[in-house]
Amino acid sequence: MSWCEEDLYGTDDHLVDTDGDGVPDPVEVRLWTEPCEDDMTADPDSDGRDSLTEIRQGTDPRSRDQAAQITYRLVPDADAPAGTLCLDFEVSRPALVPTLQREGASGPGVNDILVWSSAVYPDHRSIPRRYRVACVRFTHPAEDESQAGGSVELTDADFVSPESLDMGFGGGHCVVVE
Repeated sequence: MSWCEEDLYGTDDHLVDTDGDGVPDPVEVRLWTEPCEDDMTADPDSDGRDSLTEIRQGTDPRSRDQAAQITYRLVPDADAPAGTLCLDFEVSRPALVPTLQREGASGPGVNDILVWSSAVYPDHRSIPRRYRVACVRFTHPAEDESQAGGSVELTDADFVSPESLDMGFGGGHCVVVE
């Protein structure tokens, strides 16, 4: 978020997650949850699912909507060193939509999907979470009504600190899917 937005919402421009609830401030602002207080256990739409569960399921925490098509799955990493727990995760069926022409893009239909991750040290909770983000760029032509298929595998090198993310065309950090 820009400094002006941080000031407007009262968030800390030195933190990705001002209230420390595990959801980055830009996500909370977009979904109209409170970025300055931990409200992830609240159920503002009274549908029996707390805000954090709804965000993870891709639904609106303020509306009694049906579960979205998008799914997230954590899978233990079989190659993790002994005595450690490392997780791989899968994101399935994100919605792609036709879009207008963006400055610097080769044409319309560009969708940027940001994949956020955070690490916390269970034995050292006083150490702040470390957030990282990766960008995956798909193009969905306006004339194509079909769902995109295929898969993308992100590596550790695809994730950067949020403040260094460059989503520019022709040299940015986005993994481009043709």
